[in-house]
Amino acid sequence: MAAAELVSDGRSCAQSDSTACIQPSIHKWQPPIGRFSKKFDPQWESVWIAERAGEIVGSVFLVRASATVAKLCLLYVEPSNRGFGLGRRQVDQCIRFARTKGYKTLTLWTNDVLASARRIYETAGFRLVKQEQHHSFGKNLVGQTWDLAL
Repeated sequence: MAAAELVSDGRSCAQSDSTACIQPSIHKWQPPIGRFSKKFDPQWESVWIAERAGEIVGSVFLVRASATVAKLCLLYVEPSNRGFGLGRRQVDQCIRFARTKGYKTLTLWTNDVLASARRIYETAGFRLVKQEQHHSFGKNLVGQTWDLAL
């Protein structure tokens, strides 16, 4: 499977030389992202949609939590596209965007059972700052907050 290409120069995925790309996007996912699209502020926030052969294979959101803090949300890679570095590339894009916008901290919340995602965050320099037990999805889980000083 070809590696995903990050297209950030305005080309669409169809114009990319690769069979997969990640591009800033909000239009295709407006119905599923509901509240995000209604409050979306493109000056401070973004969403990247990863596509391969015209199919959505992943996404990540960056939202403004405050003037100095951005929040990485909803990192997702389709199971068939995992293991190729796509999640890492999406997180790297969020970090670059947050730095460009002048945020001082990038934060995220996840569950401890999401080991692959946690490895991506640790490798990118995020530090675990808080853990708390909760009950979601019919299971007892441990929620974690991770921060990255920018």
